[in-house]
Amino acid sequence: MPDAAWKAFERFVAKEMGGERRGADYGDSRGGKNDIILDGWSIEVKKLKTPAWGHMTKAVSQAVNARESVTDIAVAIVAKKNRDYSDCLVVMDLEQLKVIKQAIDRLEDYECGAMDNR
Repeated sequence: MPDAAWKAFERFVAKEMGGERRGADYGDSRGGKNDIILDGWSIEVKKLKTPAWGHMTKAVSQAVNARESVTDIAVAIVAKKNRDYSDCLVVMDLEQLKVIKQAIDRLEDYECGAMDNR
């Protein structure tokens, strides 16, 4: 039986991100689980015929609701069916992007301080 395209896409994303595809373990008593197991992240993966705003916002909401920790970065990775896997979008809400920017800023501040101490 041929592999479902969405499963193959989940495996691709898991490999690219250094995580593991969750597979059939998709829910428990507290609700749905994200598609990719990766510390610090909640990743929802979608391969859609015609991706639209509603699909993407729903996928981001799923990623937010499936976070194991409130500090996990929630993203949706969306691809259009019959397109190359690398032709996909990473979708997140502005609050998640701000968290990433703050972390980068702190890292840059740390690195500048470390350089000053040489």
